[in-house]
Amino acid sequence: MNSFDNALENVKNELYSEPLVKEYFRIKSIVESDEEIISLEKNVKEHQKKMCENINSDEVYLKEKNLYEKAVKSLNSHPVYSNYLKLKEEILLLLNEIKEVLE
Repeated sequence: MNSFDNALENVKNELYSEPLVKEYFRIKSIVESDEEIISLEKNVKEHQKKMCENINSDEVYLKEKNLYEKAVKSLNSHPVYSNYLKLKEEILLLLNEIKEVLE
């Protein structure tokens, strides 16, 4: 392993030891295994698919769009999923900061 690889490994270890990153992975694991969230995500995808399939039928498309928006609102209002989205955004900001430092 050369010095670049060592430095990269150190950055990775530091990143994974950050409390924000640890919490993100903890919540992500919960989101991926929570049956209610999985069902809400499935519902969103079903209505999204139906919207695409009925793009040429205004009546069906608008009905599905309304159902899709309700499904997204339900998913986003789930407390664990909402927390996950906030953490995900914070992680992306952190990664962008790291990227800027490396450029």
